[in-house]
Amino acid sequence: MAPLDDPAFRGRRGAGPLQTAGQVFVTLAVAALLLAGCSSAGRNQSASVTVSCDQFQQSGGQQQTRTVDLTVGGQLRVTLCSNPTTGFQWGDAAIADTAVLGAVDHHYTAPGSATPPVVGAAGQEEWTFNALKAGKTTVAFRYSQPWTGGQQNAWTLDLTVNVGS
Repeated sequence: MAPLDDPAFRGRRGAGPLQTAGQVFVTLAVAALLLAGCSSAGRNQSASVTVSCDQFQQSGGQQQTRTVDLTVGGQLRVTLCSNPTTGFQWGDAAIADTAVLGAVDHHYTAPGSATPPVVGAAGQEEWTFNALKAGKTTVAFRYSQPWTGGQQNAWTLDLTVNVGS
């Protein structure tokens, strides 16, 4: 007698052990997907970009480019090597479309706690931006000596920012 002809299974569609296990698996998979969707709903995708002195100093590394993806309400943090004792400094971040991305904060952090402190050691400059609306923009960072005749654009970072809804 074939398993489906067994009188114990007649009239009970979907009640077989394999069918029941399959239904439970599908139900659990759908529930997991729904929960994953709910847990990410309302969360803002954020990103960070860090470029070290070593990355800028390696062959061809003086001009860096990056692309990041954010969602509206997300935050972007950019951290770049900086050593003001050399006379170089990062200029203001140039945001192409300030309706898409807004600057929130910019500050310098001195070198870590080296013992003894290293004179002339590099610290970091950090910028924080908020994604304001869906769109695409660029942010340009330029590391220069700000006086007349000083070296311009010794290091650059060109950042493309894609903001989704």
